[in-house]
Amino acid sequence: MALERSLGAESDSRRAGRAAVEAQGRLIASLAEVEARRAAATSASRQDHDASERFGVWLATSTDVLAAQANALRARLDLVDAVVDAHLAGARLLRALGVASAP
Repeated sequence: MALERSLGAESDSRRAGRAAVEAQGRLIASLAEVEARRAAATSASRQDHDASERFGVWLATSTDVLAAQANALRARLDLVDAVVDAHLAGARLLRALGVASAP
């Protein structure tokens, strides 16, 4: 009976360790996604700026400017989503480690 409990506890410990490693991997992936989305948002913002400048000298249409603005907004929203996902991944890692997170 004691051996079964010991083996069960060891199995639970391994399972918890695997869950923590998986949660850590998801956090690392989420942080990489934040960096990729940040780069995309920076690029889209620059394209928006360039389109506005071209419009000012009659080299772009208002449709070009609106498309660039829409792309920049979409990129910023994707960045926000990535940041939220990273925060959730961090909270899930804390939970997997058994650490109480701050409110």
